[in-house]
Amino acid sequence: MNLEGRLRLSLECAEGHIRAARIVSERPVFAGRILEGRRTGVALAAVALLFSLCGRAQTVALAGAIEAAQAREPSPAVCCQRQAMVIAEAAREHLWRLTVDLPQHAGAVPQAGTLAQLRRLFEQTRVASGGAESWWAQPLNAAAAVAWLQLADALEDFLTNKLFGEGLEAWRGRESLAALDAWLTAQPTPLAQQLAPKLAQDFADVRLPLVTLTEAEAWRGEWLSLEGFARQPSLQGQPAETGALARQRAAPLVQDWLAQRGASAGLRILARLAELAQMPESLRRLAGGEPQAGQTRAWAAGQTSLGAVETARGLLLHQVQLADDVLVHLTIVAPTEWNFHPQGAWVQGLAGTPAANSEDAKARGAFLAYALDPCVAWTLEVHNA
Repeated sequence: MNLEGRLRLSLECAEGHIRAARIVSERPVFAGRILEGRRTGVALAAVALLFSLCGRAQTVALAGAIEAAQAREPSPAVCCQRQAMVIAEAAREHLWRLTVDLPQHAGAVPQAGTLAQLRRLFEQTRVASGGAESWWAQPLNAAAAVAWLQLADALEDFLTNKLFGEGLEAWRGRESLAALDAWLTAQPTPLAQQLAPKLAQDFADVRLPLVTLTEAEAWRGEWLSLEGFARQPSLQGQPAETGALARQRAAPLVQDWLAQRGASAGLRILARLAELAQMPESLRRLAGGEPQAGQTRAWAAGQTSLGAVETARGLLLHQVQLADDVLVHLTIVAPTEWNFHPQGAWVQGLAGTPAANSEDAKARGAFLAYALDPCVAWTLEVHNA
């Protein structure tokens, strides 16, 4: 059985427009139930093996939910170690999308050596874990702190020289659309060259409610009681969007883009860049023993508990019930369930959009899927009415 599944995306075109967009999800939403009946330690060691992406975040979400069910709270040092793992994993995912996948959408090829550079860059993640089998239970120690600081420095060097072509402080200082356009015009790196034409595509202005840990805090009671929530999650009865855009919604550059260009497909990529520029500093704070409030959370609600983690793609939820030390119920709500809801951002962003021909429609659908970044394989078909 394929525990990850896939998405089948389709577009219907007629008279120069995309008339309809549809999603058929073959994701087994209740795949986590393969772990039911196992002791918590066994489940924690196995959950990352079920998913090819974001395995660290999956483990942290489950660990938090189990601890909440057992009325235990991890120490700040354990939180720092877990959150550093999650941020490093998210940084790797963002960089993969920008340096490996984006060139394909831009009609280019990844730079030679990029894959090897990325693998070497995140070698410190393995070092920081200390090789521990139960890394999620290990507190931050002196050796791990050094490894995280080294990763932060290496990540900042990569971002400065390979992605932005300028220091992170300078790039974070670009708080207006005019400042961003100046960077794109200068084209200091291959990323800027590839992004310039893609960001100029003004389509998919869709503004759904945005979901982060803040919304999870406010609505967790309602979410836990909704039948079918895991398959089609919603916020106050509406489809919603999660991810870097939700987390970066208050950033000045994101706000200026929204005001002038709307919530177009390119805004999701811009938010990813803004988040990446902050990650080295986040790792340094964690290495210094300072947990990040917006990264992980867990709650208990009666016999049910909920663990939440902000991943590269958005909010990940684990809902669990325990009997003694045995996992008797596990439901996982991944970011893909939010962003590829049947009436969600991908569908709303494309339905009614102009498309000169089938190739144009397919390119738009693929680019928005890339911007929303599903955590599973997907296919896209275009049909002419």
